[in-house]
Amino acid sequence: MTFVRCVAVRWGGWDPQPGIVEVRLVDVHGVAHRFIHKVPYFGSKPQLGPDTAYPVEVELDCEILDTEFRDGLTVLSVTTERPSDIETVDGRTEFEVSPDQLADSASGSRT
Repeated sequence: MTFVRCVAVRWGGWDPQPGIVEVRLVDVHGVAHRFIHKVPYFGSKPQLGPDTAYPVEVELDCEILDTEFRDGLTVLSVTTERPSDIETVDGRTEFEVSPDQLADSASGSRT
């Protein structure tokens, strides 16, 4: 499984259970994308909560759609629609990221 590295920036509350957090993914172009979803989507160890010292690095399941080479850089197109069916607050599910933003396990190993 592949994960994209993100940052949990704040606790959103206990409703719905088991709680929600705001997470940001900064793409290869420097644009920040916001997710607000239940804690388990972000595979965080230890569990995120209202007393967590934010920001905290987290990971989100994703699938690699394409790899391109632009101006000497590798750009990966990923989707968060598969496998977790998660989107940003404005409905986005596809992002361009750099290879160092990906991990191939929840432990953080690089792909």
